[in-house]
Order: sequence, then C-alpha cells, then structure tokens
Amino acid sequence: MKGFTLSLCTALLLAILASATAALAAIPAEVTLGTARMGEIHFDHKLHQKVGECAVCHHKGVERGGCRDCHGVDTAIPNMKEASHAMCRHCHKRMGAPFGCKDCHVK
Repeated sequence: MKGFTLSLCTALLLAILASATAALAAIPAEVTLGTARMGEIHFDHKLHQKVGECAVCHHKGVERGGCRDCHGVDTAIPNMKEASHAMCRHCHKRMGAPFGCKDCHVK
C-alpha cells in the first residue's frame, strides 16, 4: 500500500510541475501596447514582474488574460488609454521611472 501511495504522490507532483512549467512558458517576456498613431509601447513584462505584484495589473486575476481582454471590450470599465495612463503613469511617477509620452510611446 505504501508503494502505491508513493507512486500516486510522485505522479501528482510531476503533473503539478509540468503544469507550472507550461504556465511559466506562456508568460510573454515583452508585450506590445499602444497604437500605430500614437506609437507602440514595448512593455518589458519580465522587468515589471521583478518590481511589482502581478495582481496590481492583473487585478481580475491572471487567468482573465491581459489588459485588452477587458479594457476596450467592456464599456463599464475604463478603456485602455484611460486605464494605462492612470495606472502606469501613477506607478512610474511613484517609482521614479520615466512617465512622459515619448518615454513610452515610440513611433
């Protein structure tokens, strides 16, 4: 019975590790935001993961996806421009990071 329990626990642990590895591989290192008219924003996702908590930006949960999965889709919440300018600029000012238009938007 102990051998069966050990085998079951080992299989469960391997399944959890495989799932976690797949989830980490799906996290993009960089995300492109912005518009062609205003200039693209090359968002360094890896850097932001080091300096902040995921829940700050993914406030509805990581499983809901990225910003554009809600902002600009659901009219009951701020669009991407409003949300990013409010959140990103506020945080950049607080952290001493660049926050001018051309610091982020690159044409």
